[in-house]
Amino acid sequence: MRGALFAATLGASACASTGEPPLPSRPHVVFLDFADGSHGVSAGAEDDATHDVSQLCAADAFARWEAPRLCAAGDRDACRKDVLREVQRYFQPYNVDFTLARPDRRLYTTIVIAPPNEACTFGQRGVAIADCGDVNPSSLGMVFDCHADAASCAVLVAHEAGHAFGLVHSRDPQDVMTPGPEDPALAFRPAPAPTEANACGVAQQSSHATLLRNLGARSGVDP
Repeated sequence: MRGALFAATLGASACASTGEPPLPSRPHVVFLDFADGSHGVSAGAEDDATHDVSQLCAADAFARWEAPRLCAAGDRDACRKDVLREVQRYFQPYNVDFTLARPDRRLYTTIVIAPPNEACTFGQRGVAIADCGDVNPSSLGMVFDCHADAASCAVLVAHEAGHAFGLVHSRDPQDVMTPGPEDPALAFRPAPAPTEANACGVAQQSSHATLLRNLGARSGVDP
């Protein structure tokens, strides 16, 4: 999130519509791309996660992400799995799956997790476009502050994924979509709350209701 305005300023012009959560369908998929130094992103007019295209920036390659010692004793693979489990916890009510392997499907969202990058970090802990109305099925966000532990990493990943699914910044300090989230106890809150200034035209947001509308409810889970 590049400040209160950034995540929404460059988003698509459509805004989230109102209505009931859609019927369960094939889950959305989010690829947690822990950078290994082999690739970066190219710049494009809109995000295209399946081709590593970002609307925000271009980078030849992201430096390899290394697990912090407080996460699985510094074991990279084990820490990645810990972060994955924590992120899944935030999104448990919604019809979305997270994976550590690049999906073999046409459309998916990517969250890159990497050390700070000169071209893409913009001095922020994470960046993503707020996809107003969740109209782009192949959004791409980035997290650059993932060097403390799994929980503090996961709340940032959840925040940037929230932008990819149409959420803007909330003024509810208990919501995952508060700017600069740090507390792992945050949640996508059901109560409508005022938002930060945004280009989506959203004055109040229930993060939980918006995700239910844009993603649908997970089968077998009471929304």
